[in-house]
Amino acid sequence: MSTYTALTVPTQFVEANGIRFAYRCFGKKTGIPLVFNQHFTGNLDNWDPAVLDGLAKEREVILFNKVHGNHSCEMGHGAL
Repeated sequence: MSTYTALTVPTQFVEANGIRFAYRCFGKKTGIPLVFNQHFTGNLDNWDPAVLDGLAKEREVILFNKVHGNHSCEMGHGAL
């Protein structure tokens, strides 16, 4: 189990087709992970930390930031 919480987990990045995406992973690394995608104007920080930490006690939690979120960004004109 990760020792990180929703408030302490570091933001990581992955790049695909020139687009940089931000994500955070924490919690128990067994079973099927829970993947959270944010709504239209949301970002990684819009989730309630108390809810995420409760879920992370039993499952791995993956927060994924869509393109144009606070941490993810387009890496070139016309990348979308």
